[in-house]
Amino acid sequence: LVNIFVGKDPNRKQFVIHKKLICDKVDFFHKAFMGGFKENEGRMDLPDEKPVVFAMFVDWLYRSDSEVGRVTTTEQFVGLFKLYFFAEKF
Repeated sequence: LVNIFVGKDPNRKQFVIHKKLICDKVDFFHKAFMGGFKENEGRMDLPDEKPVVFAMFVDWLYRSDSEVGRVTTTEQFVGLFKLYFFAEKF
């Protein structure tokens, strides 16, 4: 398991994710957690990311699904838009 801390206080949130899952699906996390970086110890800080967007990313990791077909509100659409930009970074 790895611990990823997302956001800044007071909205900072901890996510505990299976290391193999996140490393197999996203090369950025594979390099960070499996390489010679300090994150190799199983902890990462992403202070510039939004916890709500990262939660959507984690949902996708575990379900291998997106909410695209189930978007019914503007808020959901904006969330997916933010998720897209998050994914483009990594």
